[in-house]
Amino acid sequence: MVFCLASIFFEQIAGLEGKEPERLAFFAQSAPPALVLPASTSILAAAHCLRDRPAALWNEPIAISCDRSYRLLDSHELLLAETQLQAQNNQALRAWCQYLEATNERLQHLAQVDELTQIANRRRFDLHFAQEWRQASRSQSWLSVIACDIDFFKAYNDTYGHPTGDLCLQRIAQAIAQSAYSTGRFSGPLWG
Repeated sequence: MVFCLASIFFEQIAGLEGKEPERLAFFAQSAPPALVLPASTSILAAAHCLRDRPAALWNEPIAISCDRSYRLLDSHELLLAETQLQAQNNQALRAWCQYLEATNERLQHLAQVDELTQIANRRRFDLHFAQEWRQASRSQSWLSVIACDIDFFKAYNDTYGHPTGDLCLQRIAQAIAQSAYSTGRFSGPLWG
């Protein structure tokens, strides 16, 4: 994207070979003056400097001052490079936004779903219940809630171990979820 001329070749063409003061004067006194930027200038910064010039000067020389040499930049290539950098930045920004959206969806899921049973947790159940209550109130229809408690579950857990108890809770959650409109786990082995 950046056109470079070796300093010896440039100096020979300009008749400035080995003449440091004359080289600086060449860029400073050219009419219109050439835009000379420090070596640390990025392509994006150089493009901004180019766009800040009057449009009539966009085809005039732009140089990057290096150690005993200059790099000539082509204005059109510089603007093309800026456009490509902006496109890459936009693509990276879109990818980052997609990542953030996916992460937010995952966090939303984690905040509303019981990790063990994969059904609604108490927070999600309360939100859903409030929504259903409002709808039932508006339509003046009935709303039924069934709460169940697993009796002697602690003894089951102690006898067969926590992994087996977890599997038991998962199977109960699946069975209730298949037969109910909405399910949620309140806490421990209590279900709604």
